[in-house]
Amino acid sequence: METLIYIGLVLGPLFLFVLLFWRYPAQAGLAFLFVVVVLDCLEIGASGIDAGISLYFDDVACAVLIAGAVIIAGRSGRLPANYCWPALSLFGLAVMNFLRGAPVYGLRHAGNDARAMVYFVIPAMAFSAFRPAFRISAERLVTWLCGASYVLAAVAVCRWLGVLPTPEVFTGDFRTIVRVLTSSYAMVMALAFIAVLANQIIRGLQATGLLTAGIFGLFVLALQHRSVWTASVVGVAWLAFRTFRLANRRWIQVSLVAVPVIALGIAFLFVSGRADNVISLAKANIEETRQSNSTWAWRVDGFSEATDRALSNGLLDLAVGPPAGRDLTDVATEASIHIHDQYIATFAYYGVAGLLVFVVWMGMLARHIGRVGLSTIVPSLSNRIAGATLAALFVSELAYMTAYSGGLIQGTVFGLLWAASAGEVTIAQGAREKVPESL
Repeated sequence: METLIYIGLVLGPLFLFVLLFWRYPAQAGLAFLFVVVVLDCLEIGASGIDAGISLYFDDVACAVLIAGAVIIAGRSGRLPANYCWPALSLFGLAVMNFLRGAPVYGLRHAGNDARAMVYFVIPAMAFSAFRPAFRISAERLVTWLCGASYVLAAVAVCRWLGVLPTPEVFTGDFRTIVRVLTSSYAMVMALAFIAVLANQIIRGLQATGLLTAGIFGLFVLALQHRSVWTASVVGVAWLAFRTFRLANRRWIQVSLVAVPVIALGIAFLFVSGRADNVISLAKANIEETRQSNSTWAWRVDGFSEATDRALSNGLLDLAVGPPAGRDLTDVATEASIHIHDQYIATFAYYGVAGLLVFVVWMGMLARHIGRVGLSTIVPSLSNRIAGATLAALFVSELAYMTAYSGGLIQGTVFGLLWAASAGEVTIAQGAREKVPESL
């Protein structure tokens, strides 16, 4: 009897999800993706399941997204206008290299090699198919980034307080305040900070908005990912460059609020005697970059080694990348295997063709984003700033990927940016997308 109860407890929610997924594939797919990202953040199921090949929650999330895209495309009878073909092309390259490597190196090793690119491109493939059934706007994207950042902030606080365990990768770090979230999650909070700041420029100053931006900004600083700091500065600078002429009065208002608040914060640190801790923390992060064994030096050495290895490949491997699954641990350094740069990683594992497709993808996305807010006869100020907001998020992500390769989270951001911007381009071109009533 107990066995039947356990089976019912498992199959009942699963059956309910299948029904909801069939009725609302886009919404259910996005909800499932969010749950998986939270589970990843909490390191639940991090070891995966051994079923001949290793299976992870991220694999299931990708399968759900693809299934949702297939359902929507099947009901509409075609893929939508401005579908993300470059992402599909990179997925094809990943599958091809997997099929080349699996017979030689085995399914497990080939699958592990192909995962990074698959995780990165599937969200864009799915979200660009979801778009006719589930309109994604810049405003909705900002709301989602904020919601995700609130959850991440709660996880960070719980880890700092000891309520949740801190990942082992951060233990023994040189920092006095331990990092408790990986850079990809910190980057989500950085994007939320940029987006909320942009909302103040669009709507005018609001106490809740300024408070939210301040909180996200403090978390980005406290998480101490220097690459995220740099990406944040790049994003804010781009936002200011694109919007200051359009809304200089609101930028001045933001500055008049931010400068006194920052000054008061600094004064509080000195009065409370905590300034020395903050200064020592800043010095530790700066001095680490100057050491010969710094993480940046480690990355750069890996970039050079990976590039040299790719250029020394045969013609086929240089063109489309080597077969997936080769064990390089005995002949290459870790930095050149797990490459912390999306551009170099794409070239090293998917050749000239992969890098060109990736550049085309980013170029098309930049073009779509550049046209957001210009689709109407008389573009409004808010629409133009909304376009600048998407551009700031995009440029910030491009900067971040010079220090890290993309995964499911960064792929999700690019997918949402594509869906949000491509919808505006479709309207501007006068396209008519037929949305089935069953969606």
